[in-house]
Amino acid sequence: MKKYSRHRSLKELRAECKRRGWKINDDRYQNFGSDFVTIIFRCGRVTGQVLFSTVNGGFFGKTRSGVEVNSDVTTHEQTPFFRALLSCCYVEEGA
Repeated sequence: MKKYSRHRSLKELRAECKRRGWKINDDRYQNFGSDFVTIIFRCGRVTGQVLFSTVNGGFFGKTRSGVEVNSDVTTHEQTPFFRALLSCCYVEEGA
């Protein structure tokens, strides 16, 4: 498993989502003072969305098929979609 040194800033996260072709919805953040933004992701045939905390970098959500994901739970750490979420939301150690 890769090691990460920190979560991405919102500016970094926007750029990373754009690079991946993922969408980011920051309406709650921009208009209501929320700490969360929504990431709409796709990895292979798996699609879904997570709420990402701009404060602590944690995320939680579901895939379209109903699989629950949470950055604090290691259940899915071997799956490609979860690894893609981790590498999108966090900066790898030494990078």
